[in-house]
Amino acid sequence: MTPTRKATFLDRLSSDHRSELLALGRPRQLSRGDYLIREGWHGSEVVVITAGWAKIVAVTSSGEEVVLGLRGPGDLAGELAALDDVPGGRSASVQALTRVQAVSVPGDEFVSFLHTHSEASVGLLREFISRLRETSSRAVRHGTLDVPRHLAQLIIELAGRERDNPSGAVVIDLGLTQADVAGLLSCSRDSVAKALATLRAEGLIITGRRTITIPSTARLNDFADG
Repeated sequence: MTPTRKATFLDRLSSDHRSELLALGRPRQLSRGDYLIREGWHGSEVVVITAGWAKIVAVTSSGEEVVLGLRGPGDLAGELAALDDVPGGRSASVQALTRVQAVSVPGDEFVSFLHTHSEASVGLLREFISRLRETSSRAVRHGTLDVPRHLAQLIIELAGRERDNPSGAVVIDLGLTQADVAGLLSCSRDSVAKALATLRAEGLIITGRRTITIPSTARLNDFADG
């Protein structure tokens, strides 16, 4: 498993169609902790993230926050509400992990855009397939790997959305807390802390304030596959 760059929804559009889609909405700027969408809200706006990172979260009946996924530059959030005719409020929240720039497109405008741009419709379908594969892969890893190796594979997956820096290392700067990582791995925060300590001790990662640096993706990949 190597960190290949993940294509986003905007990547799958031509430059003209990207510009056309973004022109349909209103620009937004958010700080860490701000909500792009709140669970229970009504409305069908689709958020197109152009810079920064956000997490998709839902709250269980016991009040526990569950992290369902991450969205970054080029990704969509809240598109299901625009495509789904079932009435009701939003089923999850979208919360900024870092400073975020985004464009909110009215749901009916987004659907009309899909109707008139087959490239966008196919791109959205491919995005759904990619998310399904990602979710299935995490479920398999959760049932078969110990937490350090599960974490290593998640880090490699996240590295696919970052660029190498001049030193050859990969810096993951998504604003994730240990609690966020625990939600993505479906394990306890204590387990994540111990797994991070294991990877640090092996020299596979360097952690900073909400950042993870991978000195060698090859070595981390070997550990994850081992």
